[in-house]
Amino acid sequence: MPLTKLRMLTDRMTGAERRFSLRTLVTLSSLPLFGVVAAFGLTPDTSTLDTAPETITEAIALPVLTTSRNATFARETVTQSGDTLSSALSRMNIDDLEIQRLLSTDAVHQLSANVGPGKLIQVTTTQDGQLMTIQFQRNNASDLIVRRQGDAFIAEEGDQATEMRVVMRSGRVLSSLYGATDSAGIPDKIADKMAEILSTNVDFRNDLRRGDTFSVVYTVKYRNGEPADAGKLLAAEFV
Repeated sequence: MPLTKLRMLTDRMTGAERRFSLRTLVTLSSLPLFGVVAAFGLTPDTSTLDTAPETITEAIALPVLTTSRNATFARETVTQSGDTLSSALSRMNIDDLEIQRLLSTDAVHQLSANVGPGKLIQVTTTQDGQLMTIQFQRNNASDLIVRRQGDAFIAEEGDQATEMRVVMRSGRVLSSLYGATDSAGIPDKIADKMAEILSTNVDFRNDLRRGDTFSVVYTVKYRNGEPADAGKLLAAEFV
């Protein structure tokens, strides 16, 4: 198109057409710029990819575990059928030489001939395994305690730890009174006392019925943490 005609077309444009043309020109000319901006925004930042990871090592002071030279260690075992005193002590890893020294004590030697099943033996040793004390459970109310004295052992009597506890039991009659007390774990001594006390109000031969219930409160003597003997009947109820 000749330059004269182009200039004439431009002169004939209205103000609105010129503004539209200008906006189109500006918009179109801006597209490459936005493309550059978008491309710049999507490009990953590689400034930190070449940075090598750094390892930081810090020494932490740990507490030192110490054991007192006078520390003692306790062990225990219960004698089994066929056990000897020597075999029971060996089961607790007591040195054979220590066992021989122990058995040379007269009281311990006499006791070793009568070791039965179910007896509690408690020992204490030093950190290096040296035997310090041994406590033997016996049938009577006292224990035999053996203590080290130099290279020998001295035996002495020791009272067993006893305490009285209050126990409450309840039961239901299914066939007989004593069958019900046995099922409830009530000692015969307490069952006899209950029947004796309540016999003035209850005929246990003729009036006993299936489903009757009863409760008793009594004392029990414990020795070394185990029930040893039933004590006194404190209260009884039969319904």
